[in-house]
Amino acid sequence: MALTNNAHGACRFLGQLPHIERLIEIAGHSFKSLDDLQMASWDSFGASDNQLKLVRQFFGFWLESELWVVTANGVELNPRYGFGSFGSRIGKWLVDKASTEHLFTSTDVESVVRAACVVMSVDGFNPRTLEPMSESEIEKSLNRQMPDFSNHIDRELVDPMANPISLLTNRGNELKPTIQWLSIIGILEPGPTNTWYINPTRLLKTFLPDISEELGLKTNVPIAKFLSVLSKHIPIADGGKFFELVSRARTGSGFQPNETNQIGGSLSTGLYALQTQGFLKFNLLSDDKNRRALSPDYLGRRDEISSVEILNV
Repeated sequence: MALTNNAHGACRFLGQLPHIERLIEIAGHSFKSLDDLQMASWDSFGASDNQLKLVRQFFGFWLESELWVVTANGVELNPRYGFGSFGSRIGKWLVDKASTEHLFTSTDVESVVRAACVVMSVDGFNPRTLEPMSESEIEKSLNRQMPDFSNHIDRELVDPMANPISLLTNRGNELKPTIQWLSIIGILEPGPTNTWYINPTRLLKTFLPDISEELGLKTNVPIAKFLSVLSKHIPIADGGKFFELVSRARTGSGFQPNETNQIGGSLSTGLYALQTQGFLKFNLLSDDKNRRALSPDYLGRRDEISSVEILNV
């Protein structure tokens, strides 16, 4: 059962995780083990008798997730995933735990990563186009071109590049949890009632310090190099290892990748937002043959970029 299915305890009570992390920040020093943390958190679930199995499944999964560690000072947030917002920590955790080997067969974190890559590849439905995406349209995107072999009998024999199939996202059990995951990590932002914008600005901010550490602050970097480093740190974005594998598998279902000099609509939205918020500066050389273009906004404007400077993180 996929981690994007609310019949999975780890997903069903996903909303409890921020409260548990807050408890760790406040009282983690008083816990000597993860079992102590579980006991202190249990009553907050208010679960009925028939939900106890799901609560046990929740703790069985998350206590072994390595989001939290036991030290001489008690239970602490794992510094591997930083000390930022809950969403940024989950985003780093997903990227760290997912693997290319099991990308198309796992029902674990890879099920979230597959969905993230598909939504990140959708053009339109973002603040630059002023067009929100309904939940039905999200469902159609996931169902139309999302390779998934997690239920395949012979998983080791699967070649998703040669034989892509579609994952049928169950609207009742999987659609809303998938949206919740993508909202937490900063790919989807709420629009008008029951609609969403694809806007990965928060996701990019999560990894901007890592990108800056490699490229440097206020250093003029060619756009191709900037995007290459970005995709290394955010492998669910354009050019990233997960994004590219999912995109290659989707080509058999009619998916058309971006042109070489075109930045995808979702990534364009995030980059443009970081530029307007003062985190990035775009530079353009008129004779630069290697410049890249952002996807057009609602007025058809296509900003072009030769180089990027990271101003703040």
